[in-house]
Amino acid sequence: MTRLNILLLLFFLSSIQLIAQSNFQPGYYINSQGERISGLIKNQDWKNNPERIDFKNNEESASEVITIRDIQEFGINEAVKFIKAYVEVDRSSERTDKISYTKNPQFNREQHLLKILIEGEVNLYSYEEVDLVRFFYQKNGGDIEPLVFKSFRTEDNRISKNEAYKSELWEVLKCPSITLDDIQRLEYREENLVSFFTTYHECIGKDYIHYKQSLQRDLLSINLRPGLRFSSLAINGPSTISRDVDFGSKVELRLGLEVEIFMPIANNRYAILFEPTIHSFKAEKAVDLQTVKVDYTSLEIPLGLRYYFLLSEKGKLMLNASAMFEFPLSSIVDYENSADIDIRSDANIALGIGYKYQDTLSLELRYSFERLLRDINFVSDRGYKAIELILGYAIF
Repeated sequence: MTRLNILLLLFFLSSIQLIAQSNFQPGYYINSQGERISGLIKNQDWKNNPERIDFKNNEESASEVITIRDIQEFGINEAVKFIKAYVEVDRSSERTDKISYTKNPQFNREQHLLKILIEGEVNLYSYEEVDLVRFFYQKNGGDIEPLVFKSFRTEDNRISKNEAYKSELWEVLKCPSITLDDIQRLEYREENLVSFFTTYHECIGKDYIHYKQSLQRDLLSINLRPGLRFSSLAINGPSTISRDVDFGSKVELRLGLEVEIFMPIANNRYAILFEPTIHSFKAEKAVDLQTVKVDYTSLEIPLGLRYYFLLSEKGKLMLNASAMFEFPLSSIVDYENSADIDIRSDANIALGIGYKYQDTLSLELRYSFERLLRDINFVSDRGYKAIELILGYAIF
């Protein structure tokens, strides 16, 4: 891979990062006067509950910071929703070296933007900050009540747990399919509580919404990727021997199997790419009273990074950059009247842009920068390059 290719790759990846940092998505907030204001909200994949949001009226307008003082509620599609409320928060530590000897929670009345996890007949909320995670419930629009969980030390210095949230939920979420064993096994964790509240709403036959902060998806996707490759190949032989040949351009069929490994950051918008692909370029040309044939077949293994930009609930734009590594299968330049050249090649880079629909179908345009060809005795200053039109279909 040439120094120029490396610089281009680094520039492209840094550009993706800069663009991703301004990840504004369609949303709304309700202000302190009860007015619903629609626009664009910067989705920061909040781990801790926010105290402010970055808001824009449209793509062209400047962003402004809206603080909790002026927010009653805000949401981004059905990915995330927060409401402002006063709640009783127990700040007892779960760190082993700070666990108290008090069994009962020590409540403080505090105002926060609570994350809605399940919205239905009985809502499930969460509040999180550094070293603190608390859950709350609200039935039929009533008061928001804490789900009590607290570790404490006994008189003999053992660590025990106050799991009052289990008895709370046993009294509130009554349904034939929920047993006492289900309650006893229920852990004070988001995924367990979300599953429990989901089971309750399905049991009673009531509609509910599960807000998913990171637009939950599988962390692995396998895509079948057929397409067309518009490629060209040229080679310059050693200066002492006239072997310069330009084989021109060809249209090739390509078939690849792409593996995407989604990274659990930034709403799963980053993915690591791995796509073994077989390609073949065959041509012949008359040069200097001899016929020269090329059979350039190899296994390409692009390894790269992709970033998704959400355009709508069904579609997203994708940008990717890859380092292209190659393993020759049958690669030779056959000169009629002189020694042949066994083709080897350097790594190169490829940049792509495309569109994915419903996480199933995709169409990508990819440009592969020139890959210099070489033999044991020389390196050509020309090589192989390609533009590809790739159709993708998720099979897993």
